[in-house]
Amino acid sequence: MEPIVLVSTYTHTLTHLENVALNRNSEETNVESHWTSSPIFWLLGGILFTALAVAIGLLVFSYSLDQRSAKNGEIAGRPTIIRITAPPTPIPTATPIIPTPTAIPTLTPSPTPDRLIAPEEIIGGFFAQVANTDDVGVNFRNGYGRSNELITVLDEGTIGLVIDGPIEEDGFIWWRIELEDGIRGWIVEQYLAPAGQPLDWRQ
Repeated sequence: MEPIVLVSTYTHTLTHLENVALNRNSEETNVESHWTSSPIFWLLGGILFTALAVAIGLLVFSYSLDQRSAKNGEIAGRPTIIRITAPPTPIPTATPIIPTPTAIPTLTPSPTPDRLIAPEEIIGGFFAQVANTDDVGVNFRNGYGRSNELITVLDEGTIGLVIDGPIEEDGFIWWRIELEDGIRGWIVEQYLAPAGQPLDWRQ
């Protein structure tokens, strides 16, 4: 009898426990069903959903601002390269060198001395005449110096062209004179005086 009573008692206990568990589950289900059907649940759910959506929106907006700021900062921070191109250096044009023509000097003819006018003193190229001989005349030699051969004695007033001199010899100054007929000789200076060319000289 004891085993049967124990089994019956165990079976009854299990049945009671199952009923208790079923009742508890039913109560929990009822409570949950009551809670979910309550307006407070939906209100809290809406608040939570709205807060979550706002938070996500703020995160997205903040990320967008960060990306834009980073992009702007990258663009603003990027150094601007300014290329300064120097103008091309002009190639110098060779300037043709035109030689300046050298002016040909014009030969100014020396003025022909006016031999018609007697110079102030005896000068080569002008005329002189025999003077200061007291009409005695002067020796006309073929060389300067008293030792040279006497050609002739020239009369006072004889005119000739001075072609050489002066040369000092034997204490005298000598001039070489060419006469109108072409004869040449030497005369002492103290017996000569400047003269002009005769108008009929060698005509």
